[in-house]
Amino acid sequence: MGGIAPYLEDLLAFEMSKSLFVVVEFDEILTKTTQECQMDIVVRFWDTECQRVKTHYWDSRFMAHSAHQELLLHFNYSIASINSAKTLQVSMGGPTVNQKFYSKLEEQRKEISAPGMTDIGSC
Repeated sequence: MGGIAPYLEDLLAFEMSKSLFVVVEFDEILTKTTQECQMDIVVRFWDTECQRVKTHYWDSRFMAHSAHQELLLHFNYSIASINSAKTLQVSMGGPTVNQKFYSKLEEQRKEISAPGMTDIGSC
């Protein structure tokens, strides 16, 4: 990846590092042109300098299908640079696959002694 993208990613990561908590949101959709599932990830955090919540696009991942195992694999890859101890909540759309995804994510977090997340359910 070239251009200005790496600088902007580093800047966003630095802003997020100053926040106590981060909320990660994702939604997966089927793209009509490629017939692949696309997972779009957005982050929300408290900006300590501006004293407000900021919402930013974080990443997109393309998958063959959206079973919970593949969702979790791509999700973990995308958020690897986010401090998991700061992740307060994972917000997602669609109730079926995502419940299994969420329980597996919580199991992973317990293995690394990360604090539990706030579960507000799915849409």
